[in-house]
Amino acid sequence: MIEPFFFGPRKAFACYQSARDSSSAELLVICPPLFDEYRRCYRAIADLANACSDKGKHVIRLDYSGTGESQGELSEFTANDWIDDIYSVIEEGIALTGAQSVVLVGVRFGAALAVHCKHAAITRFVLWDPILSGQEYLGWLSSVNKKIESGHRWLAKQVGMKSEVLSFENFTLGESLERSISELKLVEIDDIGDRINVVTTDKSVAENGPYINCQFSGLEYDWPSFHEGNFHPKSVLTSIALMVLEK
Repeated sequence: MIEPFFFGPRKAFACYQSARDSSSAELLVICPPLFDEYRRCYRAIADLANACSDKGKHVIRLDYSGTGESQGELSEFTANDWIDDIYSVIEEGIALTGAQSVVLVGVRFGAALAVHCKHAAITRFVLWDPILSGQEYLGWLSSVNKKIESGHRWLAKQVGMKSEVLSFENFTLGESLERSISELKLVEIDDIGDRINVVTTDKSVAENGPYINCQFSGLEYDWPSFHEGNFHPKSVLTSIALMVLEK
């Protein structure tokens, strides 16, 4: 059964799924990607939560403050606020389930946020195509907006509409949020490297990346290029689930 709830002083939103084995002592917290990437893999994340719950893990999926179903405007928050959201939802999850250990699953920029959370109960990190550099990520977000702008201008021309009346951006970042994203660097996390497991759709990352434990999913996917449609890769989900469920 899925139980939605709000948590913390900022009223962030999360969904809890109880483990099939109610005596389970491990909690899985899924830290999603942002913006269009979250939309693309929302179903995949939900299916991962269902699979892990069925296999005996308590599972929580959260929306960061100002995103998804959480309260507040995106521009009001920073990446540090989102790291605090992860910490807070872990506290809520432990109180709810009695779990003694926590596994964080981070997807894309959610991975960068996850590894910066310093909760003592975290034992492992499982990361799906993690963002290595916040600065590079901002560059990609800008390129996505340019593609959207180009598409809208073409559409406006076809229907005889002034393109100026169309909205190009699918997100608006405040100055403090943009700065906080640019300052996050996943590769600086050296003290927890042996607790990080990575599943990647980029073969070059598996072969030459900075991670001790990294597995190529067998499926290549270019996140910056494919910003339309949904992404529901069975091979990736299987790899993540196996990493989560291993002791």
